[in-house]
Amino acid sequence: MWKSNDFQILKPCPLSGGHFLGERKVKNNDNILQMNDSSWDILSIITNSREQEKDVVAWRLISGEKETLEVKMRVIRKGKREIAIVAKDPSQSGDLVALATGAKTMNFYLPDDLVLFQTLIKNYDHEGEVIVELPKAIAHIDRRKYMRLKTNVEDNPDHVISTEFFKSNNLPNSKAIRFCKPCFDLSAGGLSFVISRSESPYFQIGDHIFNMNVRVEHKEILVAGEIVNIYDVEPDERNKLNYRGKKICVHYTVITEEERRHLDNYVFKHIEIDEKVS
Repeated sequence: MWKSNDFQILKPCPLSGGHFLGERKVKNNDNILQMNDSSWDILSIITNSREQEKDVVAWRLISGEKETLEVKMRVIRKGKREIAIVAKDPSQSGDLVALATGAKTMNFYLPDDLVLFQTLIKNYDHEGEVIVELPKAIAHIDRRKYMRLKTNVEDNPDHVISTEFFKSNNLPNSKAIRFCKPCFDLSAGGLSFVISRSESPYFQIGDHIFNMNVRVEHKEILVAGEIVNIYDVEPDERNKLNYRGKKICVHYTVITEEERRHLDNYVFKHIEIDEKVS
């Protein structure tokens, strides 16, 4: 299972209109959340999401596993402070009902707005419509950062995330050699991987890597990136290294919005996060 930790309240900070935000952070993952309890902001974001038919993901933790489903907001009833939810794919209506069955709350993720919220389930029918309350609070993911998934090959040998590319060592007449590396972590904004010290002459901060082929499950994504940080890495239980290495941190400089969204959705689906975001 992918590894992550729970959110922790850090500190309140003022928001215009007399409201307050409380930041939450996932330990070691830099996934920053800002809580917003402004009724106007909440209604505005949700209404805009429905009117523009933006992506919406419903999810629950069931037996420790995150179950997700793409849904859409069919109607927002402001007077009753409720939202009617249906599956985006009508053939998955039964899956939405199954997601709601036996639950008091349901969680939602709005990837275009980087918003998470949890709200109460008021009712559902076997035709596939679920009625939930308008949330009392929403959590904004820090737009300067994307949710980051720390991968663990030992826990998921069938879902290795890797990157493959050619790179030279910046010396005159140097020939590019092929690298194929498991990703240390992954986000929609970048990735990292570990190299041996003997490979370190090929990697310097500021270097550009072109035509990086990133393999995520059965999909291959072609990106380009810039090395923005290099860190020493000691062997431990998680990385299973038997040598001291260096972690190469790459920020994407070329990636399509479609591919970025695919990575963001993949990370969200697999990262373990606390359901209590309200």
